[in-house]
Amino acid sequence: NLVKSQIFIDNLLEQGVNKFIFSSSAAVYGIPQCDESGLLGEDTEYAPINPYGQFKLDVEKFLEKTSQENPNFKYIALRYFNVAGAYGEQGECHEPETHVIPLALDTLLGYRKKFFVFGDDYETADGSAIRDYVHVVDLASAHIDAMQVFDKDSGFNTAYNLGYGNGYSVFELIQVIEKVSQKKLAYEIKGRRAGDPPSLVANHSKAIKAGFYKPRFNSLEKIIQDALDHRIKYQSQRHGVQEPV
Repeated sequence: NLVKSQIFIDNLLEQGVNKFIFSSSAAVYGIPQCDESGLLGEDTEYAPINPYGQFKLDVEKFLEKTSQENPNFKYIALRYFNVAGAYGEQGECHEPETHVIPLALDTLLGYRKKFFVFGDDYETADGSAIRDYVHVVDLASAHIDAMQVFDKDSGFNTAYNLGYGNGYSVFELIQVIEKVSQKKLAYEIKGRRAGDPPSLVANHSKAIKAGFYKPRFNSLEKIIQDALDHRIKYQSQRHGVQEPV
């Protein structure tokens, strides 16, 4: 991934493309030390604990190096927190699925036997891991609106957190899913997975101040409802069954 990214960026420069928005990740922080607010700022020490986070950080460093060597090259790295939700017919459809919300919804809809909670012994209020869930529409809008930053005198050649600053534990996520769907979710608690930080919640004030990030769907219930609506249609089409009434 890193080598291909470097080749791609070098090819862009050869073709005269000198503006680049990179999809980075909160995984660059690893198991971070939060600030006084309990949130992660962009200046939090980088300490990725899995290959994915290391790759994202390495590409960010390559972009920084490229901008230093090529004064006309400008970049922005957008560090996603937990992207979720859906937009009409567009939603998550990984094979195999690994993301927490679609896995939980597939269990709810009867396409999986059980949902697994990996770890209930973290140093959090209820023992489960905490994440900052951001609606995919807000994320997509940020990419489009971030283009305006390149026309300003500053704000580029840096990274921005994209989240809401609200953390929800896995058990809280289950509660919201059950509230939205009016169904009980069958789950089983298992041990922690290697590479899972106890908490990742964004301080997104830098992106707000830059003027391109304007969250409209800061609601876990909205995220779950949109994801559920899409998941019902996606799985019904995939399995050739009629959508439930």
